[in-house]
Parts: sequence; structure tokens; C-alpha cells
Amino acid sequence: LIRPRLPVWTFACLTAGLVIEIPAWWCRPYFPAAGLGWDALRLLGAGLTVAGVCLYVGWLFLTVARRRRQISAGARQVQPYLFISLIGWLLYAGLHGGLTWQAIRSHTTVMSPAWTQWAVEGFTHLVLIPVTYAFTVRLFPLYLAIRPLPETVKRYAGLYLLAVAPLMLATAPALAGTQPGVWEPVAALARIGKSLVLGGMIWKIGFWKKIPVHGAAGGAGAPEWKRNPRKRYPDFGEFGRFELLFYSAYIWLAAALILEAAGAAADLFALGWMIRRDPIRHMTLFGFVTLLIFGVSQRMLPGFMGKKRLAHPGWVAAIAMIGNLAVAARVVPLLLPGRWLLIHRGLGWTALRALAMSGWLAMTALILVTWNLASTARGRRKGG
Repeated sequence: LIRPRLPVWTFACLTAGLVIEIPAWWCRPYFPAAGLGWDALRLLGAGLTVAGVCLYVGWLFLTVARRRRQISAGARQVQPYLFISLIGWLLYAGLHGGLTWQAIRSHTTVMSPAWTQWAVEGFTHLVLIPVTYAFTVRLFPLYLAIRPLPETVKRYAGLYLLAVAPLMLATAPALAGTQPGVWEPVAALARIGKSLVLGGMIWKIGFWKKIPVHGAAGGAGAPEWKRNPRKRYPDFGEFGRFELLFYSAYIWLAAALILEAAGAAADLFALGWMIRRDPIRHMTLFGFVTLLIFGVSQRMLPGFMGKKRLAHPGWVAAIAMIGNLAVAARVVPLLLPGRWLLIHRGLGWTALRALAMSGWLAMTALILVTWNLASTARGRRKGG
């Protein structure tokens, strides 16, 4: 690595920034007498966070520039997606610092809601989706025994950026309402374009393009878990049914894209019905990103811990079921028309209870993932 101490400083700046800034935002409204002190802490925390992001981006750019001839073909395949994510990190960090300064100058205890929502949308489009897709391109062929994606998959990065850039421009709060009837169609067309490009990226993965797996059972002296290889997967079940989390994550993303394209088309052609952004956002962040993290972490992290298997591989299928129930309980009530909830009292009561249960189910899944990984870390080293 180029300058191996830079990641340590990056982690230190980001951690210190969050630890300082979050309590300062919480305490500022309740202890106004110390307002100047809280404002100073808010500014310090935001500055450290921005510095950490800049160190991270600079370190990656420096590493790629110095080692560009040593980059493997597989890394070049996902390099454009990682560059998009670096742009997203810089944009988000700049907005965070600017919004914090604006809140301090105006003596408010909250950031601008419109700009905050725009920043979250930008972080989702420019960081989370490109990074998760890059992981998908590199890891899914190995973990799911599907055909490696061709190098041409990197071309989708340019198409994706061409769709997202006008979307971010058209939805920027600074332009909202400046020219009525101009930016709304641009945003709708960009959402449709983004959905089509992402749909093509999902299709390019080729989940159905399985390759033959010739797994051999372990000998008489092999551990019990290594005697029965799984059919059509390159493992023995030592990581559980992690593929359920992979598949369901992309199903939720595909559903979000369909809803987003349908809602944008309805806005563009004035069809008279509306799909709210909240369920689409939950499908993307909760259904896609979170479930994919649950799956990748339980499949990949044991190897980094020096282990050959999860402590509780049987839990993974239960985690997938609980996680998907949590997403459904959060999304379905938000998709129901408001007049239905008002007319049918029982339906409204059920929707509220489902939204409440969604949080408990999500926390249960998170606790199980954390417990599984912690138990794995405390287990025996490789070879046992």
C-alpha cells in the first residue's frame, strides 16, 4: 500500500468526528446556555469527518496512480464504479461540512431538511449502489459459481453516471421551483434512465449462468461439515444459506427500480397516481444494501478472521427470513393508499403495527449477524 499509515489517520479522523459531532447535535437544544461550546464541537466534529473523507479519497487516488500498471484485470473491471463512489464521498463530505456551518451561523439545531435529503439521495446513488455493484462483480462468481462477468461490464458505469448526474442536478434544492415545469420532467426522465441502466446491470450479473461445480467430499479424517458438498455451490454449507440474502437483496432492488420507473412515468405523463419515495428508499437502503451486507459479511469475514466456517451456519437462513420480513413490514404499509387506511380502520391498525414490528425484526437480524460473527471470531483458528 502507498503510505500505509494514511488509513489509520483516516479511521481516527472519522471516528473522532462522529464521536464529537453526534453528542454535540443532540445536546445543543437541551443545554442552550453552552451553545457556543456545542457549536464549536459541531464544527470540530464536521471538520474531522470531512478531513477523514478527504484522506480516504486522496489515499485511494494516490494508490491507484502509483500502482496503475500493477492493477489486475479484475480490479480494472470495477475501477470506474469505485471512482464514482469517490466522487460521491467528496460530494457528501462537502455538503455535510457546508450544512453544519450553515446551521451554526443561523443558530439552528437541525440541518436543512431539503439539502439533507438530497445528500442522502446522492450518497445512495453515488456511493452505496456503485460500491455494492463492484463487490457483486468481484465476489458473486466466486461465491455463487456463476460465470465471471465480462470486462465490458465497466461500460455500464459511464451510462449509470450519465443517468444519475442529471437526476442530482434536477432535484437539487437550489433549483427547485426556479423554473416550474422544466426540472420535474428532467428528473422523471433521469429516474427512468437510471432504472433502465441499473436493470441492465442486474441482468448482466447472470444469476442463472451457473458453471459446473465438482466438489469432492472430505475423507474419513475430515470434519463432519466437510463431508457433504452443496449441490451447485462451491462450498460445504459452512457459511449457511448466504445466497438467500444475495438473491433477495437484488430482488428488492429490482422491485425498487420498477416502482421508481413507474412513478416517474406517472409524473411525466400526468397519469394521476403517485408512488411515494419512502418505500423506494427503504427497498434500496434496507432491502438491497443492508441484506447484501448481511450476506457478504457472513460469507467473507470468517476468512479474514482466520476461520474456515461460521460458528452458527444454520442461523443464516433464519437471518434471511427475518430480514426480508422486516423489509416487507416496512415497505408494504407505505405502499398502501392513504384513503384505504382511513376507510378501513383494521387495515390502518395492522399497517401501524407492521411498521413498529419492522424495527424489532431488523434489530433481531442485526443482533444475530453480530452474534454469529463474534462467535466465529472467538472460535478455533483455521484447520479445525
